[in-house]
Amino acid sequence: MHLGPELVLINADFRVFTDMVDRWQKVYASAPGAPTTVQDVVRDWFEQALVEAVLGVQALRGGREWSRDELAAALSKEALSTAVMPRFNTNAAIRGSLANRFGALGTRIAA
Repeated sequence: MHLGPELVLINADFRVFTDMVDRWQKVYASAPGAPTTVQDVVRDWFEQALVEAVLGVQALRGGREWSRDELAAALSKEALSTAVMPRFNTNAAIRGSLANRFGALGTRIAA
């Protein structure tokens, strides 16, 4: 079993991701370029969460607490899907990023 650099393929149809995109595209429906910008911002924040999860697991390599099988399980698609489930902080980060790009409209509507 190889635990070297990981390639993580993200399913763009994952409901947690698409729900977040849909939500923010509705908030900024009248903003020029919003559909693409919203999708890019949401993707960036989900990618950030996944990168942090993978790097966190990789930092455990070589220790006595986690076996190779446990490390592999922590990098499974189920575990990585779970890593992006918390939405409160991700939503707040997305709201801030979009407010910086489009103005405070979304912060008043979608708090």
